[in-house]
Amino acid sequence: MNTKILAGLVTAVLSSGAAMAQEAETDVNQGHEQGAPANMGIGGAGDANLQQQGLGGSGQVAAPPAVHPPPPPAAPNSQIIQGQGGVTLYCTPLQQGTGGAGAPAQAPHAGLLPGEQPSSLQRDYDVHDSEAIGGSGYDVKEAESLRALDEKPKKEADMRGLTVTVGGGVEGYTGGLAPEVRPGAAVGVTAAIKPSKVFGLELAYSGAANDLKDNAGSGPDIIRNGGQAALTFGLAATPVQPYVLGGVGLNRYNVRNAGASGFRDDTNANIPVGAGLRTYIGDFTADARINYNFLLNNDFSPGVEADTWTGRYTGTINLGGTF
Repeated sequence: MNTKILAGLVTAVLSSGAAMAQEAETDVNQGHEQGAPANMGIGGAGDANLQQQGLGGSGQVAAPPAVHPPPPPAAPNSQIIQGQGGVTLYCTPLQQGTGGAGAPAQAPHAGLLPGEQPSSLQRDYDVHDSEAIGGSGYDVKEAESLRALDEKPKKEADMRGLTVTVGGGVEGYTGGLAPEVRPGAAVGVTAAIKPSKVFGLELAYSGAANDLKDNAGSGPDIIRNGGQAALTFGLAATPVQPYVLGGVGLNRYNVRNAGASGFRDDTNANIPVGAGLRTYIGDFTADARINYNFLLNNDFSPGVEADTWTGRYTGTINLGGTF
């Protein structure tokens, strides 16, 4: 009884295996009839999936092909380079004068107001950028000329150099001469050298024409021509500078109708002292001053009694330039 049961089980298993093999063969044949791709390998087992090219073996499933995302849109003026593995690369050339890819070229001094000059720091950066890396394209000679213009006012504001001025004003007398001589017109030319901001040495010519009070005639009665050398000392090292001065002078007096007026031609010396205010605006220089001259003698007026305060004052406004 047991032998019959065992024989029946073996028969059933064999029948099931034969049926399963027949069903698998039927599926493969149907796949070929429907146009399914055949295995490209040699000695394959007939799987419906594609096998790897050139590979054998039973039931080996081919790996699916890699899927790459679509390339991004190309930027303007970009170059397409085919990389390894079928990867597409886009190269955008740098524009001259910029520091980033695809950034628009900027003007050397964008943002300045019309007529406004760039700062010296910006010009130094432009010169370095142009010489070293060619970034801004700013002209080196133009930068040097602008820097020279920027440094020139600094030199003028230093107030050192040669200053030449021409001026005019009024001149009169004090003490015993005040009742005898009327105030008159005065002129002068001054050349001053300043080796420092405050100290200066000047040589000056001055002249004046005065009338005597008791003379009803036309024209000046006393003509004075003289020169002086003086030291000046600025009270502040600023472009608008108050100052004091002192020196020595020599004068020549020419008197009309000398016998009738009690005056005569003469040459005498004097000690000038004074104070003033001067300013520097670019190459232009302006100076306003007043001098008092102590007369060492008044031989040109022998009929006038001299005292300590017998002297001459001069007030002038002078204009000129600094070189």
